[in-house]
Amino acid sequence: MNAAGSEEGKTGMDNREMRLARCFLEVFPELAVDEIVQATSTSVQGWDSVSTVTLLTVVEEEFDISVDISDVARFNSFKRILTYLQTEQNVRTDIRKGENVSRE
Repeated sequence: MNAAGSEEGKTGMDNREMRLARCFLEVFPELAVDEIVQATSTSVQGWDSVSTVTLLTVVEEEFDISVDISDVARFNSFKRILTYLQTEQNVRTDIRKGENVSRE
């Protein structure tokens, strides 16, 4: 079993959550793993507008997405960012399915 798999089993996080947690650790290295899932802009000392932009950039790179400026306000907690990523994934999947259907 690889390190990611064993870590997933230990934390109960899925792959997307683990990747997002790594993004948080890159921006907020002082957080413990169990603190990350509860992290909000009001609960994490030092989470300011610069940290939000840094986190946004790290998340965009990790997940190969581009976040619309109007969505930046949603980047104020681990849970909200995770929900955003899940929604983005669903939209991408629907678009791909639509593209496949139109090609047939």
